Amino acid sequence: MQVLPWPVCFLYAGRAAFSIVLNAPSPEPALLTARQMADRFNQQAATFGHQPRITARAGFCPPSFG
Repeated sequence: MQVLPWPVCFLYAGRAAFSIVLNAPSPEPALLTARQMADRFNQQAATFGHQPRITARAGFCPPSFG
C-alpha cells in the first residue's frame, strides 16, 4: 500500500485557519484523521470554556488576502 501526502484545511467558525498535509493511503483516511484532530481541539476548547468551532475539510485552505 502506498502512502501519499494529502492536504487538509482546518476552519475556525467556518473560516479557513490553516492547512496541514497528512500522510495516508487515500484522502478519506486523511480527512478522518483531521476530523478526529478537530474533535480533540474542540474538546480542549470546551475544557477552557470556549465554543467548539474547529472543523476540517479536504484540500488546502484558500489563500487569504487582508
